[in-house]
Amino acid sequence: MSIVSVSIFGGIGAQFFDNNGNPLSGGKIESYEAGTSTPLPTYTSITGITAHTNPIVLDSSGRVPSGGEIWVELQLYKFVLKTSANLLIATYDNVGSSSMVSGETANVFDYIPRAEHLAIQNNTSTYDCTEDIALAISENSAVSPGTYGKEKTIVFPQGLYCVKYIDLTAKRDVWLFTNGYVIIKGVDSSVKNFVFGATNYNPVIPENSTSTTNCFLGGPGQWEFFAAPSTSYQYGMRLEAFTSSTFENVSAGSGYVAITDVNNATGNVVAAYLNYTYSNIFTNCGFSCPTAPPEGKKSFGIFMDSNNVNSNTFIRCNGQGANVTVAPYANTVGVNINGSNNVFDNCDFSALDTAFFGGGSGGQIRNTYSEYVTTFLSGPFAGQLLGCVVQGGFVEIVNDGNAFVPQNTENLTIIGGRYRSAFSGSRTFINQAAGTSPNTLYGVSVINPNLAPDSFSNFITGTYRNGGETNILQTRWLTFPSTQVATTEPNTLDDYEEGTWTPTKPAGAAFTSSSGNYTKIGNLVTATFLVEFPSEVSSVAASIVSFPFSAIGGTAERNGLALGYNTSSVNVGGSLSVTTMNLRIVGAGGGSATSTQMSGSFVSGTITYTIL
Repeated sequence: MSIVSVSIFGGIGAQFFDNNGNPLSGGKIESYEAGTSTPLPTYTSITGITAHTNPIVLDSSGRVPSGGEIWVELQLYKFVLKTSANLLIATYDNVGSSSMVSGETANVFDYIPRAEHLAIQNNTSTYDCTEDIALAISENSAVSPGTYGKEKTIVFPQGLYCVKYIDLTAKRDVWLFTNGYVIIKGVDSSVKNFVFGATNYNPVIPENSTSTTNCFLGGPGQWEFFAAPSTSYQYGMRLEAFTSSTFENVSAGSGYVAITDVNNATGNVVAAYLNYTYSNIFTNCGFSCPTAPPEGKKSFGIFMDSNNVNSNTFIRCNGQGANVTVAPYANTVGVNINGSNNVFDNCDFSALDTAFFGGGSGGQIRNTYSEYVTTFLSGPFAGQLLGCVVQGGFVEIVNDGNAFVPQNTENLTIIGGRYRSAFSGSRTFINQAAGTSPNTLYGVSVINPNLAPDSFSNFITGTYRNGGETNILQTRWLTFPSTQVATTEPNTLDDYEEGTWTPTKPAGAAFTSSSGNYTKIGNLVTATFLVEFPSEVSSVAASIVSFPFSAIGGTAERNGLALGYNTSSVNVGGSLSVTTMNLRIVGAGGGSATSTQMSGSFVSGTITYTIL
């Protein structure tokens, strides 16, 4: 999304004509950066989301299609008007937007001494712009209801701006925009511990916290926040009590950041810190781990604190730990997730010890790329990852790592995705045994992940579900506890088991050879068998015992038997006594076949019966 305004060139409902005064049916409007041949997009509406084709092809009446509107970014354009046959009608250069004409933008250079402009644009400036930028923000944003209506977009020309900080505490409607590459360099950390942000949150009386709301930091250009090596900032960006704001093309924590944490008892270092922050959108932003943390601490790309960090969306954002040290990037974390309903969509968090740490509740991680990580997602604390969804994406695990360590988790869903390992080692896809007890998982669903061959030595480890094993649902298979957890619900399948069994004769006597297989689905068992009766002369009834499960008692008709292969001279059937679990071989006349009649014969069969 881009900040846009109506173009003064055919903005809304305009009709275009050829040189003879006829509607310019099929005519074309090409748009470029002013004075150049570099294409520059125009947009169909005030949202700045959907771009027109370039060129715009006019309809049969010579009007702009898709609503008849042309919205442009806040910069100068060149428009070229042509016929449908590409014959030039006219060129219009250095054309602005309605907001530029009406004064709805402000240039930060209007507040910085002119003598400093060239050094800023050449990235050689050492001038402290803190107060200048603060004045620009104060004069062009709303602070209270009485000041609404004076809001303007503050344009930053490309260059290096040295500041102590940019503080938006208690501000609203602050719109900072650039078309170029803007570097914000923190040069003095003695006043505040962040380069950009706000400190609005009141930890004692949260309801007294004052929000920074409806702000915008972005544009088609790029913003970069970093700290001078001589400083001791804790955060590149500190976003406390930010609400309903948008960040585009912003990075904090680049390769030469030297943000340290000497003034913070927690000892962690953070590129972007969020607290009491909700309903914000981050698009195309970079949050890499800033620097190596003190011993025993961590370096975070994004750290969401525990106070109402909710409903934030990160789209095409990235972070990595390669700034910190060589592999395996010890103690680096891409995102520490807290709060609820935070979404990461098409992001890239790679070269990290842990890509996602924590989890909150109701969050989603969709189509995320994570290469060279020891752990992809870890939820180490009670109440983490409740109702969270991980969908699609690509994950590469290194060292003896784990894709998921979902401790103390309920209703985590893992859907699809490609998972592989980079090197040999002992890796686990879901390792719920990695944490400390109690370590319980309930309702975890794993649906059709694509696991690369030989990548994971274990699919799941740990047996912490009220003493039983975790239920894992996959489209490839269903996994049930080794000990059935029975239910009386009539529409619920509570057990599945496959195995082998060894048929025997009554009183422990053996067949010459015997084998059997069984499948148990719920309370229904299907058992197959092949037995060879010994060569003997005996009037004892020929029968088979030692079935894998006991049948339900009360009636002998609750089973179905089919005898197949039979090498005896007797036309046999069978009857299973559910009381004694004795399968009696029956002759053609209905009486029991004797051992003599079955001597040396093979018999196979299949029986299905209901169990207790």
